Amino acid sequence: MSIKTDYYDKKIRKSLGLILLMFIASLVVLTGAYCGLIKPDTEPTSIWFQRAGSLVTLMAIACDLFLYRSPQGFADLGEINSLKNNGSLIILSRVIVVIMPVIGTLVWGYGDLIYLGIN
Repeated sequence: MSIKTDYYDKKIRKSLGLILLMFIASLVVLTGAYCGLIKPDTEPTSIWFQRAGSLVTLMAIACDLFLYRSPQGFADLGEINSLKNNGSLIILSRVIVVIMPVIGTLVWGYGDLIYLGIN
C-alpha cells in the first residue's frame, strides 16, 4: 500500500468510527428516554421518549457531516484504491446516515404513541 492509500484508509475509517459512535449514542438516548432515565419526575415518559427523537435527528445531521465524500472530478490513485478497498465501509456509513434521521423523525413525531402502544 502506498502512503496516500493509507491516508485515505485512515480518513474513511475515522469517518465510519464517528458515525458508529453517534449511532450508538442515539440508541443510548432512545433507550434511556424509553426507560425513563432521562426525564424530570413531573413529566410523562412518553413525552420524553418523543423528545429523544429530536436528539436522534440532530445526531443524524451531525453524522451526515462526518460522512466521507470523495471529491468530485479529479482524484489521485491512492484515493481510488482506498475507495475500492473500503467500499463496504462507505456503504455501511451511508446506510446508517439514511436510517438515523428516519428513526429520529418517526420517534419525534409519533414517539408518544409508539411508547403508549408498546406499554
